[in-house]
Amino acid sequence: MLTQHELGKKHAKAAARAVREKNAAPIGGVDCTAHLGANVGMEAGAKGKGLEEGVTASDEEQTDGPGIIDPFPGKNGPIWRVPHAGCLLSKGVSEKEDSPKEVGTASIPLQAPPNSINHRSTPDPASKPTTIVMDALNWLDKFWNLFSARRDPWRELGAMEERVMSFAKAARASGLALVAVIDAATKTAEAQAKWRLRRNKEIRQEDKHMVLGIDGFFSDVLETAGIRVIRPLDADADDVIAALAAAGAPGSCVLSKDSDFFRYIPRVRVCNNWGIVHGKLRLAFAAPGSTSRAHTREIDFTLAKWAGQSVGDGGCKLNPSLRGGEICRGTSSSSDKRMGNLHGITRPLRAAVYARLGERSAVEKWPEWDETSGIVLWQERELEADASLDGLLDDPGKVVAWIEEQDGSFVGERWRKVERAFNRCAIAAELCSAASRGSKRPLELQRLFTERKFCIGQ
Repeated sequence: MLTQHELGKKHAKAAARAVREKNAAPIGGVDCTAHLGANVGMEAGAKGKGLEEGVTASDEEQTDGPGIIDPFPGKNGPIWRVPHAGCLLSKGVSEKEDSPKEVGTASIPLQAPPNSINHRSTPDPASKPTTIVMDALNWLDKFWNLFSARRDPWRELGAMEERVMSFAKAARASGLALVAVIDAATKTAEAQAKWRLRRNKEIRQEDKHMVLGIDGFFSDVLETAGIRVIRPLDADADDVIAALAAAGAPGSCVLSKDSDFFRYIPRVRVCNNWGIVHGKLRLAFAAPGSTSRAHTREIDFTLAKWAGQSVGDGGCKLNPSLRGGEICRGTSSSSDKRMGNLHGITRPLRAAVYARLGERSAVEKWPEWDETSGIVLWQERELEADASLDGLLDDPGKVVAWIEEQDGSFVGERWRKVERAFNRCAIAAELCSAASRGSKRPLELQRLFTERKFCIGQ
């Protein structure tokens, strides 16, 4: 027998559920009946196992990463569909709506999704397409397969392009306008300290997860797919994302797994999961109770100016005058501990780039392994512009050959050799792109190196 208090709570929950079901309606083609907390996604991911390219997950297997609530519930309730690079975006779903099995995805039965204050009714059609402001690098793992990249990063570049194209096509089919924001330079002191600690760990453990220059390649691929990319130089990327979403048309929201977006005042709508179902992009809105972050940061609406701007500096990282006179570089490969940091080895080429761009000098910072002390030491040295190697900058092949000669023979396992070869070319692509003032894109140059077979230690 229920007490009067318990009976009242039961009726209140039933009434609230009825209101939610009544108001449940797609926003700009997005299935907004799926409201998932970030804690649910993390719980599922904590139990997961990564999948190599070509491996199909059975219904019993689990994989890392977030997913979506299946619009067609299974026997045990809603189904958690977990997309990952090379899986959901490149595979379709069953044509039969009564059998929505997605090839290459893992299914995990979950409880019904929690409520969300972010739930809203369908906006006026005149406000479409709804703008989705994407925290781009936060989703890189959905487009870049680390396992495949270890075997052949050049091939994985092509696969990433296909996945991004599918993503952009699904967004357009859903009536969504995507804007991707990628951090260009600005970091708080706290963020800079964390960033350095991660670079130190990569060198100590001899394992750099992402290839060099991946942010530039990803930016180029997004733009090729018709997604506008913003790389703000004068503000933190998270602040810009929040401002664009808050100042956007009704229905605009943030697409990110980062709980930092729950700290903003006023609150912004956050989608922390997505997937492609029947050719359309489906989003899952994060529940406010899925994070303990306090609302402590006011949105700076002046940053919404970036809505009318594009890439802050053409994607180039080698303009000291735009970065307070400093150029800070990180780990160059998983072999830095054995072979040295490529950023240190290529300083003469950067001096030539500075001269080409009319820069006088730069204070450069990068990490190196110190054998004597057995720790990572951060170098800080001024580099003056020097045009001695300027003649190489217009011939990408000569730049790669110069780097290969200075770097010497490969050391270690085959995957390390593959990675080091790719990252040599990535540095050459960045240098040549900067020397051309952005007229040649890093991705375009990296493809050129593939055709000329500058790879795998040949």
